[in-house]
Amino acid sequence: MKELGLEEAKSATTPGDKLKDHERDDVELDSAKATHYRQVGARANYLAQDRPDIMFAVKEICRDMSKPTGSSWIKLKRLGRYLVDKARCVVYYPWQGEEFKVEGYTDSDWGGCQRTGLSTSGGMLRIGEHWIKSWSKTQPSVTLSSAEAELVAMSKATAEILGICSMAKDLGYHLQGQIMADSSSALAIVAKRGAGKLRHININQLWLQEVEKRDKNPVTFDKVDGTDNPADALTKYLDAKLVDKYLHSTNHWIEQGRADTGLQMSRDAVTATAPDELVPVSLRTTGLPDPRPRFAESSLQDKSEAKFGSRSQGPNRGCCQEEAVGQEGQLRRSVKGYKPSLVCTPLGKAFPRECSYWIKPEP
Repeated sequence: MKELGLEEAKSATTPGDKLKDHERDDVELDSAKATHYRQVGARANYLAQDRPDIMFAVKEICRDMSKPTGSSWIKLKRLGRYLVDKARCVVYYPWQGEEFKVEGYTDSDWGGCQRTGLSTSGGMLRIGEHWIKSWSKTQPSVTLSSAEAELVAMSKATAEILGICSMAKDLGYHLQGQIMADSSSALAIVAKRGAGKLRHININQLWLQEVEKRDKNPVTFDKVDGTDNPADALTKYLDAKLVDKYLHSTNHWIEQGRADTGLQMSRDAVTATAPDELVPVSLRTTGLPDPRPRFAESSLQDKSEAKFGSRSQGPNRGCCQEEAVGQEGQLRRSVKGYKPSLVCTPLGKAFPRECSYWIKPEP
């Protein structure tokens, strides 16, 4: 949000929405703005790994990484506005007994991309009430029917379940899989043997017909109502009511503030650098002592008075003793505050480099 300048912006109720024709802007961003787009998009991609509510929106943003346009920037800012009021998402794992089934919910949006005609596969796995993982993925090829699109989505979910069952078996647990889909036509194809009279179906997805009939680690395929399928939120933009419904069904809850057990920023954890303009405003206005350790001015002029640590650490060992420290010497405190490191700017060098050994702070 800070990178997009949206700290004070009005929040949005959904992470994205389909752009109308008059909102589209197909002009590519300039080089600097495109780089900024990729930086923020990569952070959003990392954030979306355990947030099903934004997975589809982030997936659409990341599809434009190679050539971001004005429309891409609009989608990115819409996601930022959604996170203004929903920055923290908590996943609850209630106590439960031993479970022997992995449930997978799957859905697809046939031809959802208006530009390429590609479909989107969405899926979610859980064991009992415990959410395991979710995904939103653009299908690699154009499908010719909604049944084929659903079949591709079911193939992805089945492969994920078989992988989890195999890993559990290595750990001494025997799990069974269950695929829940809302497409009657795709479920009917899985229940058949072979293609039969089917046309326009990619036969490489028919391996699902053999999975249910295995003797070992079978995976069953069952019907779920479309309004109760949480994978629906992973294939398209939905309204706020449905987003919250599917989010809560996987024990994800939006909360405000920071967790009580989370890391808290302290005054001593601030990175101390020489330029005063890099010191947080809170430290300059509170009247508190500057936490940045410094040498006394007299000792800066005489490098022999500086207390250096071991010279055996790192490839640049001894650089601060071999070069004149003088007023060029700058200290930077580490996160824990007890091992400051030296950033030295050797005379005649245009850019500073970080010294590889540590300096013991004054008591």
